[in-house]
Amino acid sequence: MTGFYLGVLRFRWPILLAVTAVTVWLGAALWPPEELAVDFSFEGLLVADEAERAELDAMRADFGEDVDKVVVLVVVPGAGGADADGLGVLAPDVVRAMDGLADALRARPELDPESVLAPDGLACLRRGEIHARCLADALARLDAAPAGAAADARRAYASDARAVAGSALYRGVVLGSDGRTALVAADFAPSASTADAREPLVAALPALTDALRARLPPGSEVHVTGIPVVEATYSAMALGDLARFVPITAALVALLLLLAFRHPRALWVPLPGVGAATLASLGLMQRLGEPLNLVNNVTGVIVLVIGVADGVHILARWQETRVPADPAGRRRAIAEVMARMTPACFVTSLTTAVGFGSLVTAAIPTVRSFGLFAAAAVMLAFVAQMLLVPIMLSVGAPPALPADGGRPRGLERRLAWVAAAIERRRRAVLLAFAATTALAAVGLAQVRADARALGELPADHPLALATAAVEEHLSGVLSHAIVFTAREDVGRRCASDAGCAPHQRCVLESAPAPADDGGGVGSSSRTRPPRTTTAASSSRRPRRARGRPRPRAPGTARRAWPTRRSSGRSPGSARGSRGRRRTRPS
Repeated sequence: MTGFYLGVLRFRWPILLAVTAVTVWLGAALWPPEELAVDFSFEGLLVADEAERAELDAMRADFGEDVDKVVVLVVVPGAGGADADGLGVLAPDVVRAMDGLADALRARPELDPESVLAPDGLACLRRGEIHARCLADALARLDAAPAGAAADARRAYASDARAVAGSALYRGVVLGSDGRTALVAADFAPSASTADAREPLVAALPALTDALRARLPPGSEVHVTGIPVVEATYSAMALGDLARFVPITAALVALLLLLAFRHPRALWVPLPGVGAATLASLGLMQRLGEPLNLVNNVTGVIVLVIGVADGVHILARWQETRVPADPAGRRRAIAEVMARMTPACFVTSLTTAVGFGSLVTAAIPTVRSFGLFAAAAVMLAFVAQMLLVPIMLSVGAPPALPADGGRPRGLERRLAWVAAAIERRRRAVLLAFAATTALAAVGLAQVRADARALGELPADHPLALATAAVEEHLSGVLSHAIVFTAREDVGRRCASDAGCAPHQRCVLESAPAPADDGGGVGSSSRTRPPRTTTAASSSRRPRRARGRPRPRAPGTARRAWPTRRSSGRSPGSARGSRGRRRTRPS
């Protein structure tokens, strides 16, 4: 191995050029930052395997996208002030303001105009006949009423508003039970199925909500939520953290190296290799199509912290080496130090890579890919250090042994004292270690899973406040759904096809009865082959009938027509009659 490193020193310029070229080529994939491949959706964390992905794709092929919506929640103060009728969020001025926001959302090309839901589109359901859009009609009559008829028009509007507010269908879903909360919601259009296509609307939402807030009574609250908004916020936060953490970590590592070695070579020996490995690792992910996500955005910091250790070990050994003055002797000394330290550094890097590589057994695809790329990044850092550290050691004057013969000083003296104290009190140290281990075991038994949506955000973050407001005033942000699939090969047993409903396949009475598989009459746990629709960019959504959509909270199920084989729609639905369920944030 000494001969190998002598060759590295002999051909140091070609090696430097090769390492620089590879680093520049891979690192070029990180520029410009706004074109980085990112995926901060929750699907990568919540969809565990290909079977669940197929179920989700099939459900979306039947019912369209399930969580691609934006929601604006309005909370008005308690009764009083301009709200003399005590209508709360259904007061005329508030409804007009929310209707203005709804019109602005309908005009956005990123949204499906037919899906926009606002209080003015709600129907009166507690009367002899259903009056669609009764609030909008009552508000139009109120606005058009002459001065002499304004009082009657206002009383009529108040009657319709109370009828809407009293409907159990809307309460806790579209309207808060306290009468102070309502939402405006809209689905993204099929053409806006990617984060880039949605970005203009997400960027425009602050201006739209500011205009809404200016028209609401003083003290009103406006909260924006929805999975696309959450994903865009996480993306901005994660990329900002990546841009900050890597330089900050590099600066802290450089400061610690200077304090430990008290010489500038502590910077130019270990940092070039680990810096090249950090850029190359992140660039490799982009070149191979692996987007930055909620898990792997820390890869740069991991490589920087772990990769610098090899250079530090070699530099510490070099500081203790008596280096000959002649160039040939110096090269020989560098090669011998590298040959002695390479096996230890290799084992250290390999065990770390194996630890990350073990994550390929995880059930979640995002975690699996993170483990694979982190393992590759650690080994890439090892290779970069083994090539660049000997070259960097040949730069500058060799280390001079202290005049006292290398007697420990400063930090070394303190560490030597700690080691001696541990040796003198072996039994006490072992007892303390055992007690700490037992305490950790007790804590391990109390570990609980907490997958609460947005739970890791600060309590005062706008998204956290929006989530808390939805949970307080409406039915929350999580939903459960079950998608049922009827048996496809068995229908009603009848004499002819005329005796079957349109959605049933007739089985003649002369045909043998199929065995019941325990899934219920006319049902089966067998599912159809999944569509080829991708979960991230599905655009093959069945067209809805024209007209106003039925109101529903974000993420709640859309009811299918009775003649369809499947019913129910919700994020993360499972297919089949076995009743499997999965929870997704919405």
